[in-house]
Amino acid sequence: MEIILNEPINWFAASGLILDLAGVLLLFQFGLPSKVELDVRFLNVGNPNSENSKRIKRKNKRIHFWAFTGLTLIGIGFLLQLAGVFFKTV
Repeated sequence: MEIILNEPINWFAASGLILDLAGVLLLFQFGLPSKVELDVRFLNVGNPNSENSKRIKRKNKRIHFWAFTGLTLIGIGFLLQLAGVFFKTV
């Protein structure tokens, strides 16, 4: 089966879709960023200077980083798709 494209690929829209998919996968993995207090004193895990508390803080920072990265990728992807509507590329 051969697929024939009548129009050239709109690279803005295609790259925007790829970024959207990557952002959604990151959000699926790490969840939406929340406004949960990252201070371990409020997590009731004991001494804020303990190794366990530091590990929890590192994990929370990593989750927030990747969650915001996912949201950023979705936003950039949306803008690229929107640009693809206005700028037809060859």
